[in-house]
Amino acid sequence: MRRIYIAGKFTAKARLYPHAMTILGQGHRVMSSWIFAPAAEGRITPGHVKEVTRDVEEVQASDLLILDTLDESNTGGREVEFGIALGMPMDVWRIGPARSEFHLLADRAFQGWTQVIAATKKEAVL
Repeated sequence: MRRIYIAGKFTAKARLYPHAMTILGQGHRVMSSWIFAPAAEGRITPGHVKEVTRDVEEVQASDLLILDTLDESNTGGREVEFGIALGMPMDVWRIGPARSEFHLLADRAFQGWTQVIAATKKEAVL
C-alpha cells in the first residue's frame, strides 16, 4: 500500500476524483484531501493558509506524488507540491506533457491515467 498525493489543477478536481477513487479501491491511501473536499469558491484570501498548509503536510506524508499536467495551469499550486516532492525521499510520477523543464525530473512519465492506474494496481499487489 502506498500513500499517494495527486497534484493537479484545482479546477480538474471532478476529472481527478474518479481516478483517486480507483486508487483507493486498489488499497492505497490517497493523501490529497483537496480532491474530496467541497469546492471552494471565491478569490485567494489569507483564510486559504489553512488549506495550503494541509496540502504541504499531505505531500510530506506521502511516498508517491502523481503530478497531472494534462490541463494547463497558471496558478502554481501543483508546481509547489511537485517541488516539495522533488526535495523529499519519494517517487514522483508525471501524467501528461512536460510543461516545464522541471517536469523532466519526474521518475516516471505517463501519457494518461489508464497507464497510471495499471501501475498503481501492480504496486498494490507487491
